[in-house]
Amino acid sequence: MLRRTRSIAFFGLVILSSSALVAQNSQLYSQAIAEFNAGDFAASCVHLRTLYDNTAKFHDLPADVVASEKAAGPQTTTWTHKALDSDSHQRYAQECAEFMRRSLSDASFNDFFMVDDGRMYADRAIAHPGALPNSAPAAAAAVAISAPTAGSARRASRALARNVSRATSPAKAAAPSAPPPQPAPASSVTAASGNLPDGDYKCYTATTATILAGGSASLNPGQFLTHIHIKGNTYQAYEDPAGHYSVGSNGKITWNGGTYSSKTLGRYVIDGGQPAIAIGYADTDAGSVCKR
Repeated sequence: MLRRTRSIAFFGLVILSSSALVAQNSQLYSQAIAEFNAGDFAASCVHLRTLYDNTAKFHDLPADVVASEKAAGPQTTTWTHKALDSDSHQRYAQECAEFMRRSLSDASFNDFFMVDDGRMYADRAIAHPGALPNSAPAAAAAVAISAPTAGSARRASRALARNVSRATSPAKAAAPSAPPPQPAPASSVTAASGNLPDGDYKCYTATTATILAGGSASLNPGQFLTHIHIKGNTYQAYEDPAGHYSVGSNGKITWNGGTYSSKTLGRYVIDGGQPAIAIGYADTDAGSVCKR
């Protein structure tokens, strides 16, 4: 009888522990959204990242969190556009929170196709040395959350703390400034056809709306993002599963499987004599250009 009583007591502790973790994660979500709405993007970013780790990459979200996200409707495109716009304006803490919200929205609708993709971009944003000082100081408080914090979230917190230190420390004496860079000549962008040439393409932020709409504006790469490997009609972005692509009229790329989807626009062009891929959305200038 004593042994059975102990077993029942142990089972009750397990249930209590599980319930407590669910409650903590619900509180973590509420706190992250409140911080986001208040413009405290650095803290929101870290807390959403912690929620990602606590819930097995958003697979075990509390029911109330899922219900809240579903009430807002699918937000993949909305948060992606906002995150890309934040990146183009160097609002890295905000970009991180927006990418995490994109992944959270997808997971709430049981769509995990690009959840890790959003998390990866969020991690890159939070580790960026240019994290904005007006949103960064809250990061110090972010690590004090009572919910369990996984190693990757701690690393993200430390990375942001380093960025805060850099951003808020007294400025050193300025070194003699180099001559301002000369503007690059406008590229002669033309549509290409057939398969993309095999190889690794490095992807950078760029304004892409005109290119994606079929225009021929100059492609001026900015911050490095990632790379895409091309072989025949197969592509692989990051470390994700490979997918296929096809090139239609005016260089339009259609994606099938892998990282990208039918919602991701692409165009194969020749930029200054070199093969390039424009990726993004037609209704915003925030996108990426990938060059071999």
